Amino acid sequence: YHIEHAKSSKSSCKKCKEKIQKDEIRIGISSMKGDIKITGWNHPSCFTIPRTIKVSAEEFVNEYLEDQTADGILDDPDFKQRLVIQISSTPKKKEEKHDNPIANRIASYKTAFEELPDEDEDDDEETRRPTKKAKKGGDPKILNAAAKAYGIYHKMKNPELQDVLRWNVGYGMTGTKDALLLRCIDGHVNGRLARCPMCFRGKLQLADKDAGQTVACGGYFDEEISARIPCSYVAKNERAPRLQPWYAEKPTEEQTEEIKKITEEHEAKASGGGGGGSGGAPVELLKLANDLDWPDISTMAGKKEAANLMAELCTSGDVTVDLPQDEKKARMACGKIIVGHPEASASQILELIVKE
Repeated sequence: YHIEHAKSSKSSCKKCKEKIQKDEIRIGISSMKGDIKITGWNHPSCFTIPRTIKVSAEEFVNEYLEDQTADGILDDPDFKQRLVIQISSTPKKKEEKHDNPIANRIASYKTAFEELPDEDEDDDEETRRPTKKAKKGGDPKILNAAAKAYGIYHKMKNPELQDVLRWNVGYGMTGTKDALLLRCIDGHVNGRLARCPMCFRGKLQLADKDAGQTVACGGYFDEEISARIPCSYVAKNERAPRLQPWYAEKPTEEQTEEIKKITEEHEAKASGGGGGGSGGAPVELLKLANDLDWPDISTMAGKKEAANLMAELCTSGDVTVDLPQDEKKARMACGKIIVGHPEASASQILELIVKE
């Protein structure tokens, strides 16, 4: 920890994010990452003693703070006293806690954004400091990307965020600002959501209950039978199908046509003329599969029960699947697929069976 006069006006305070002007007093926090020296800067009034150092402000200034000013500013007792008062009176940042998972996720992006390094540091030996990992873990590269996206969108008002979602197609445009912001950040980092890979007609949505860690399909309305067809597709966010490009600014007419063309080509290729889901499962069977009392197929007993249910569903109704005529072999055929997909839902297993 050291105190000095800023050598230029390029650095910014890590807390308030404002520029530190040349010759202005600043406090530096330096550390080594391998052979590289990394330094972050703070205004004295913004500096907070790290929790790992359990000392008073006066003890910190006397024992931990190195004076690197040309005029030995800490030798001035009046300045030192003012500095102690500034550091001791720095308000401690309170953690934002919300009951809403989406608000919590946005708060984590905000924190990561505030920790991002400056684009221009004024000392040659200084390099970018990696953003800290989220408290519960996670890929720091993804968190950094989300933090940078937060910086692009967080000052936008709801109509502006809705415009971004409208340009990129595939996301709902209703909800709170946090919900709209989360969708924009998600699309910016991962690409826009494609159509559901199971029913190929439903729109995928970020799950509100876990702030977009999972993606689900809400089904679709079938105009031919005038009924809404449910879909049980659920996947982790990183496994959801995506399309590129994503536009943070209003696309040109040519770019808009490109988005439309890519979307239409994807949907045509995905549906492949099938009458139901990705494997061509009939709508009637999909509806019955969604109504099944589906057991926990992570257990052996659950797998056996699921194989019995699926074999009966596929062979006993008006619409059937071409399974072996022998009941035991039919159950074994269903069981083989169930064993290979222990996290799948009934409708997902049905699609796999039909495809097989």
